[in-house]
Amino acid sequence: MLQLLHIPDTTLFMFLKKKEINGTHIMAKRTLLRLAAGLLVCVVIYGILSESLMTRSALKVYKAMDDKQAHLPMQRNVTQQSLTNGQLAQSRNSVLVGAVSTPTLMTRSALKGYKDMGGKKTQLPMLRNVTQQPSTNGQPGHTRNSVLVGAVKTTPTNHMEMNPREVSKLRQEMLCKLKKKVPFSNITRKQAQKDKNKDVLPEESLEKLVHFNSCAVVSSSHALRFHSYGQEIDSHDAVLRFNCAPTHKFEQFVGNRTDFRLINTKIPHVFCTEEFWSENSTMFRHGTLVVRNMNGINLERQKISTKEDKFHCFDNLIKYRKTFPKRALPFIQRPQFGNGVLAELVEFCKSTKMCDTKIRPSLSSGILGVVMMMHLCDWVYVYELVPSNKDDTKLMHYFNEEKKHSWHPYNHERVYIKTLSLTPEKEVEDTGVVVLKGFSHTKC
Repeated sequence: MLQLLHIPDTTLFMFLKKKEINGTHIMAKRTLLRLAAGLLVCVVIYGILSESLMTRSALKVYKAMDDKQAHLPMQRNVTQQSLTNGQLAQSRNSVLVGAVSTPTLMTRSALKGYKDMGGKKTQLPMLRNVTQQPSTNGQPGHTRNSVLVGAVKTTPTNHMEMNPREVSKLRQEMLCKLKKKVPFSNITRKQAQKDKNKDVLPEESLEKLVHFNSCAVVSSSHALRFHSYGQEIDSHDAVLRFNCAPTHKFEQFVGNRTDFRLINTKIPHVFCTEEFWSENSTMFRHGTLVVRNMNGINLERQKISTKEDKFHCFDNLIKYRKTFPKRALPFIQRPQFGNGVLAELVEFCKSTKMCDTKIRPSLSSGILGVVMMMHLCDWVYVYELVPSNKDDTKLMHYFNEEKKHSWHPYNHERVYIKTLSLTPEKEVEDTGVVVLKGFSHTKC
């Protein structure tokens, strides 16, 4: 047949061989395409899982990284000493200037990723004016393996079941309401310019002077004696303590740094009078005083009004300034700040039915301090304000033997703060630490 068609054997052989090679090439290309598609799917899945696995300890890297290590724009470590005349003298926070997109979910395992980012620029959030000084804090202390979750399951006090999406939506609504309806500021010299004692007040409001990356809010709970959080607390960029809570002899449990101390208007008239007026006491000598204000100190026609100041707090601040002229000026929370937080708490309890007892017309300094720090910090770590399950005693404070009482609606506040929190409930029960996203990271 080949001879009849005049086709040589060799020609036909080459033709068939070429067909076979072309077919092999086509099959190889299809196999490569399938492999590439599979690899792309793996990369996408890995990216999603990586983001969902980021822990709260990654925040520690934010403040531990120097600008050379991670090539972050203008990261400055400075040392906090005091706020004098309403101006920031030196601030110990890790200042990150720029604009950043911080992952919603951070896990401890992601820390190394941040430290090893070399060469990749990350835009960081604008943090406000501080005086640049060398860092004296070194590396942050130990951190626990704590997971920040955007969608966690919270079990309210009335045992209502909420799925993760509902919890996340409720949290976002609560954050936006607080951010918009309860702005933070303090009474300034300009606002009381017609008052003869205006020099007791700072020139600028606190939120215009400082902003921090991570902050510790340290309660006075006796449960702190069941943990050793001292080093971790001191490793934050700013530390807030309350009223007469000491650090001396309790450093292992609560640390020894105090950058801000939030006091109620009963100090020094009723509580810690000796420490307040003592030249040698470190309780009030270090850090900046902030006075909680449930409308005890008001403004009227550019003057300070003390009609509701039952414990003569403002008079004591005047005397304090004269007694200790070199100490930082105190900051008084603006009128209505406390009532604004109370209004949000009442609305939360009514709308969610998650509060199991009647609300009283007062708040603890704890919740006012948390909301204040959410205005001043990107991330807020709250220690034993929402209690762990470690302490089965009836003692109230870590520094004395006082029994628990019911002056404040603690349960309402705890449910409210826990709902705002990004920390899983099981971890809260184990550690007594909740992590809150600051308003600088809250988009409404």
